[in-house]
Amino acid sequence: MTVRLWIPLPSPDESIASILWRAACFLEIDPNVLWGHIVSDVPGDPGTMDAPSSNALRRIANGIGMTPSRLAAHRIPVGETLLEPNARTAACPLCWQEDDVNGRPRTYRRAWAYACRTFCRQHRVPLVAPRRPGHLDLSANTHDYARLSGAEHETIVQMIDFEDRIAAVLDGAEQWPIEWAGSASGFKVALAQLVSENAATGGRPLVCNIYVSRALEPYIHGPKHYGSLRNSERWLAFLRERNPAVRRAALWLATVYVSPERATDHASGLPARLLQKIFSADQILD
Repeated sequence: MTVRLWIPLPSPDESIASILWRAACFLEIDPNVLWGHIVSDVPGDPGTMDAPSSNALRRIANGIGMTPSRLAAHRIPVGETLLEPNARTAACPLCWQEDDVNGRPRTYRRAWAYACRTFCRQHRVPLVAPRRPGHLDLSANTHDYARLSGAEHETIVQMIDFEDRIAAVLDGAEQWPIEWAGSASGFKVALAQLVSENAATGGRPLVCNIYVSRALEPYIHGPKHYGSLRNSERWLAFLRERNPAVRRAALWLATVYVSPERATDHASGLPARLLQKIFSADQILD
């Protein structure tokens, strides 16, 4: 059964989940309900919105009016740092501003779907989590970012450079740099420790203690909500974190793991000796 989706064709890097979200908005139904209608009689496992099976992909392509081979290019490649589906909500204000100016619908790009990429690679600005899907105060976000000082911009540049490297390493595109301490598996444990409930005290995650300037706080801060997780689930806590500001804060603190000397002057709000203890060889087991 073909479900006709009366929407414009996808943008070049748009995810399939974004395509279905736009169609659901047009039809005024929940995206999950639309997905259920599309795959209701698809044989076998239909997959997920961003990684549909061949049969489900063909059904979506027919509904849009494009070939399955073209739509297949919009699948999100599976990677070690791929966010959980419900966490892929962050967007680039400048990308959406360009969508608005060019009369295009706002879309979610595939490049925004990875936990260790909290910046737009095209505009090199922080991704932001809208309060509602597709709704973001572009003027406020772009205005606030433009007011950052030179030192604050330098912090952002350093974070972007680090994220580019660590994302490539964790997703297997590059080897762990020889100049870095630790290992890729150890770094994942470090991130998981930072965003999860403090195992030692049962209190709030350590990333909540990060300290940055007031201008940077909207882009780098700890979570408002958190829960208790088993050790085996802690990496999932990072992949489930919707807010890129929280993931960005954890990544920034975790730079101490790869460069222990940074603990002496790291603007984290945590004592240097505590950061060094958290990321020491006897605390991080590869």
